[in-house]
Amino acid sequence: MPGDNASTCTQTSTRSSTAYTLAAGASCNIALDFTPTTIGTINGSAVLTDTNLNASPSTTQTIPLSGAATARPVTHFGLSPTTFVSYANTYITVTALDAYNNVVTTYDGTVSFSSGDPPFINSGPLTLVSGTRSANGYGCKLAGNQTITDTSNGSLTSTVPIVCVPGPAVRFAVTATATGGVPFNLTVSAFDLFGNVATNYIGTAHFTSTDTVASVSVMGVSSRLRRSA
Repeated sequence: MPGDNASTCTQTSTRSSTAYTLAAGASCNIALDFTPTTIGTINGSAVLTDTNLNASPSTTQTIPLSGAATARPVTHFGLSPTTFVSYANTYITVTALDAYNNVVTTYDGTVSFSSGDPPFINSGPLTLVSGTRSANGYGCKLAGNQTITDTSNGSLTSTVPIVCVPGPAVRFAVTATATGGVPFNLTVSAFDLFGNVATNYIGTAHFTSTDTVASVSVMGVSSRLRRSA
């Protein structure tokens, strides 16, 4: 289908796709089926090829077409944002979408949440209005998949991967295996309040020992994950 929106409105079938002989002065109907992938007004044209006029090799006739596309039924839900900070209050937006990711503005259903992150902070179901709803009071502890389910239609679900960004570093953990009199390596890790490695932490760790005869010779800067010394 030629036109300004040819890429968003593909022809799915033609009911008069073979050559047809038409008597002078006669008429016929040609039915065309299209599947729009975006909503709104779509303009295009249908091109007919007439092989019986005095033209070589053929004569084409262009018929303007215009139509208004509306969203199809809801097939899945969208969630924004998909990156949370560990145990921080997050303002989320849930959107009802059709197969082409258009917002289905006729959807006013209620959705609930479950999560692959067991401590996920869940403020409860949301009732969408005109296909969308925003609310506060959601958060994560660990990265995991968030499932959104239509409470009136259990088969209408979407699973959205969530990135849970660690919170600020609040403590260090040191691991090492030592043998008396032998130098050894140790690993220092920075953790947030809920035990996630604080990957956004860059700082300086100073080492001391309660062993009065120990030699502490390392003062290092931790990397984004951990530092071995």
